[in-house]
Amino acid sequence: MSVVSACAVNVKCRAMYSQLLSRADYDVLLESQSVSQVAAYLKKKAPYASILASIDENSAHRRDLERMLKDSLFHDCTKLLRFSAGGYNTEIRNVFLSYEVDELKQIISSNFFSKRKCPFRRKGDLIFLRNYSKIKVETLLSSNTFGDFVENLMGSRFYEALKPFAEKDVLNFFEIDNAIDKVNFESALGELKKKIGKAGKAGNEGQGSVYGTVADVTNLFFIYRMKKLLASNPEDIIMRLIPHHYKMTRADLLVLAECEGIENLVELMSKSKYGFLFPIDSESAWEDNYYEYLYAIHKKNFRKPLPNALTSSSYLFLKEIDIKNIITIIEGIRYSMPALGIARHLTGYRQGA
Repeated sequence: MSVVSACAVNVKCRAMYSQLLSRADYDVLLESQSVSQVAAYLKKKAPYASILASIDENSAHRRDLERMLKDSLFHDCTKLLRFSAGGYNTEIRNVFLSYEVDELKQIISSNFFSKRKCPFRRKGDLIFLRNYSKIKVETLLSSNTFGDFVENLMGSRFYEALKPFAEKDVLNFFEIDNAIDKVNFESALGELKKKIGKAGKAGNEGQGSVYGTVADVTNLFFIYRMKKLLASNPEDIIMRLIPHHYKMTRADLLVLAECEGIENLVELMSKSKYGFLFPIDSESAWEDNYYEYLYAIHKKNFRKPLPNALTSSSYLFLKEIDIKNIITIIEGIRYSMPALGIARHLTGYRQGA
């Protein structure tokens, strides 16, 4: 990709990034007393004004607002795809395909692992699969068994990975979730290696550091959950790990998979290269710590000089966080949580948003 093209994409992303919500915006939203007040405020903010123009804030519902906010994220993604080329196009497309993964997992979790089935028939459900994916979502939703579900994925990138689960009498969500993640990582990393160099050696300048970090931490969470919740043996865990390493070597992961006892595992995790994410006495904070860390990595991209930083996927991640935080605030308001209580659950709020 030429320097001119790289600069053009970076300039566009930086302009879009500058319009995301600030800590001051969150402070205003945290003082809101209703969903209507949140909607009215967002209608005046650049990233959301056009997409929310048609909503009546006086009758706004949480689901309507969430659907429109997600629409704005997908709209930004398609806009950047049209604007970019080469390595940047690959980078954005990889982010885009991750939305497909999220919604596929939602269907699997709800239809095969939840006692309370959710039919996903509302207009705002599964926005990506219905509007942007080649997967026939209505066919998936009509699947009576997981075997039918897998057969209805034939021709998609997930079919071969999920085929071994089709005939199993007992399904395990963590194993299925892991199989889907592996497909996504392998396709994303393969594309990045072809387009912008070997992702594993990209250092802190490219998406190699982001993908590497996500792969490492995803493997750590997977090992922990498989050992704690299912008491899985090391061989089963190791064969299902994402085959990509950044700061955690395969040898590091083998030690974790083979250690005995959850307390010993947690201690080893707390001493690993990502130990700051896994404090021994605060398991409930692990996922929040992870998102805060990713948030800091992506924010750092916007402090790098042009044209060195790949900012398109960083912008899209931060836009996702923006939307996630807005929904968290709405949920907090609905349950009458105090502003300070809601603020503790906002990613990036402590970093100044």
